[in-house]
Amino acid sequence: MACSMVGNLQAQADDYNFWMAGLHFRPLIPTNVPQRTTIEVSGTPGEDNEFMRVAINPKFGYSFGMVVRKNFTQRFAIETGINYVRRFYQVDVTDVDSAVTSSVDFGLTGYEIPLVALVYIRLGEDFYMNTSLGVSLDFMARSIANGTRYFDNFTAIRKVSGAALANVGVEYRSLNSGTFYIGLTYHQSAWPIADTKINYFRGSFQDASVQTPLDGTYLTLDLRYYFNEQVGRRRQRW
Repeated sequence: MACSMVGNLQAQADDYNFWMAGLHFRPLIPTNVPQRTTIEVSGTPGEDNEFMRVAINPKFGYSFGMVVRKNFTQRFAIETGINYVRRFYQVDVTDVDSAVTSSVDFGLTGYEIPLVALVYIRLGEDFYMNTSLGVSLDFMARSIANGTRYFDNFTAIRKVSGAALANVGVEYRSLNSGTFYIGLTYHQSAWPIADTKINYFRGSFQDASVQTPLDGTYLTLDLRYYFNEQVGRRRQRW
């Protein structure tokens, strides 16, 4: 009898010990703190940078990629994958004396390798809520140079950075159609992902220059789909 009970417990444990793979798409939502950076440079006559105001505004971006989940028990799993991330910014430079504003848009491309631990809470027969915490290793692809008639903008990336991750979401698990997930993820960069420098020209010469770091923090709406087939065996109802 004892052997039978041990066998049943082992079989139940095996039911929850498997791999899942899927795809996801995430709209990136800019956050006000600390994503938005506004710098007003002023001073007494004769000082540099006395007549320009710079605003670097994050805009909506997007991310997509592959996700792999390893389930250990009915309530615990870890998740990793690889994400392509596209961030967008708008630079506004205002000549304070003339109140003339010039703007330019630019985008930064990056890749992320997250690793998070998940805890499940069952809401119904096929619905689960999960929360997760983890870290991400982030890579930026290339620097950007652009500008307008009145200023040049050069953004130098920092090739490798890190981030802390927090997530909450709800998923529907179907026996025949896979798993559908919707949630929110907060990505808090550990340090700036790039430095952007603006050189302003009133005439034919450089009249002012400002440099500021760009933060990589964002909030996302997560849309995921996990394939119905488990890696190595057919999925049972949890």
